Amino acid sequence: MGAGALTGCNALGGNNFNRKEDAFSNVQNATGLGPGEVGQSARVTLAAGEYANFPFTIREESEMNITGQVTKNGPIDVYIMTADQFNQYQRQPNLVPSESEAESIKTIDLTQQFQSGEYLFVFDNTNLGDAEPSGEVEIEFEFVLTGTGEGGNTTTTQTP
Repeated sequence: MGAGALTGCNALGGNNFNRKEDAFSNVQNATGLGPGEVGQSARVTLAAGEYANFPFTIREESEMNITGQVTKNGPIDVYIMTADQFNQYQRQPNLVPSESEAESIKTIDLTQQFQSGEYLFVFDNTNLGDAEPSGEVEIEFEFVLTGTGEGGNTTTTQTP
């Protein structure tokens, strides 16, 4: 954990870097959840030069599985960040600090352990990461968290 990427100078120099507030649609509970699992699925739509974030809280150490695919254009960069990393990402759009990253993807199937804390999914259709924007991009994704500690809620999510 604690990955980060310093991007090339194409992330600077006048390229768009705008947060889209209403990027998420079709938000619902993940399908097929087992005991002790929570999760959501959604569709994300971003124009070239836009990014969006989806906050969630993990209350105990958990394993997260995120799956999805780009359904229009792409590829896209996807990051999981702490709140501090997200603030740094917004202030310095040439550095992408993250707990986990999947850059220049058309599909994603990622499983990783996370400690308790506040996190954000960041979907990036800017020149920041490895993916070069190819116009409006759409990705459908699902994430499921399974707690590895004793009982209780593993997470809370906020509807973006």
